[in-house]
Amino acid sequence: MNSNRLEISRLIGSYKLTQILATACKMNLFDLLKDKACSLNELTRQTKANPRRLSRLLDALILINLIKKVGKAYKNDPAARYLCENDPLTLKHFAIMSGADWYWQPWSQLDQAVKSDRSAFREIHGTSAFLYMEKSKIAADQFHRAMSSNVRAVPTCIRRLINMKEVKNILDLGGGTGVLGIELARVFKDTEVSIGDLAHAKSFSLNRIKKSGIKKRIEFIEVDFFKPIRGRYDLIVLRHILHDWSDKKAIQLLSNCARALSKNGKIAVIERVKSKEDNLMTVLTDIEMMVEMEGGKERSKSDFLSLFKKTKLRVGAKQYFSPIDRTIFILTQ
Repeated sequence: MNSNRLEISRLIGSYKLTQILATACKMNLFDLLKDKACSLNELTRQTKANPRRLSRLLDALILINLIKKVGKAYKNDPAARYLCENDPLTLKHFAIMSGADWYWQPWSQLDQAVKSDRSAFREIHGTSAFLYMEKSKIAADQFHRAMSSNVRAVPTCIRRLINMKEVKNILDLGGGTGVLGIELARVFKDTEVSIGDLAHAKSFSLNRIKKSGIKKRIEFIEVDFFKPIRGRYDLIVLRHILHDWSDKKAIQLLSNCARALSKNGKIAVIERVKSKEDNLMTVLTDIEMMVEMEGGKERSKSDFLSLFKKTKLRVGAKQYFSPIDRTIFILTQ
C-alpha cells in the first residue's frame, strides 16, 4: 500500500517536473553544459540567477538524471541532448511551451472540457488557441518553435512512398516556422516549396527562409485551411494538422487540399494513430487536444480511413516510422 501511495504522490506532483524542465530550458542550462562542465559560479554568471536557488534547481535536475555533478562542476547526462537547441530531435521548445502560462493555465479547466464540447483553452482565454496566437507574438513564437522539432525523418520516409521525380511543387500546409518546408526543399532539390500558414507564422518563416541558403525555391503564403487554397500542388504535406480539429473541420480541410492537387497530386498525412496497445504518450496527447484545441483528438486507423472516405481520397501507401512514433498516409484522388 505504501508503494502505491508513493506512486500516486509522484503522479500528483509531476506538474512540478514540467516547470523544472521548462525553466531549465528557458535558462539554456542544458546548452551551457552541452560541450563542457561548468561550476556553479560560471552558471550563475551566464544565467544571472541567484546562486543558492540555482543550486537547488540543479539538485532537482541531478535527481531526475539530466545533469551530473563531478566534483564541484556540473555537466549534462547523455539524455539531456534532447533538451539542447540544435539536436535534431530536440524537445527544448516543446518543454518551454508546455510550461508557458498561456498553454499551462487551460489544464486547470480540464474538468470543464470533459463535461462540455468546448476546449479548456477557450474557457480560460475566451477564444481558440490559433486566434489567440494571432494576437500574442510570444505564444505564436513558442508554439511554432515547439512544432518545429523532429522533421528530419520526414523527407526520407516520403521518398520511400512517393516517386519524387513526379513532384515539382510542394505545399507544407500548416508549416509554421518553415523548418519542415526548408528540409523538404533541401532534400528534394528539383522542387519548389510553399510554406502555408496563418499570418502569425509569417515573420518566423520568412526569417528562417532567408537564412536557409535556398530561399529562391521557397516561399511563404498566407493560407486559411478552411478556405479554398490557391494554386495546384503535386504534393501537400499535413504534419500534425488533422489532430487539431474536429471531424467536420478535418473533412473540410482535406477537401480543400484535394481541390488544390494537380492531376496526379498526393497528400501526405503525418499523425499519431491510436491502437488497442496505445502508449501513454498517445493517450496524453489525446487529452492535450481536448484541453488546447477545438474538437481536436488523436484518431485510430479506422477513424482516419473514415475521414479519407468522406473526402473521396484513397490511401495509396502507408508507413509507420519512428523515433517520433508517427504514421504517414499517402492519399490520392
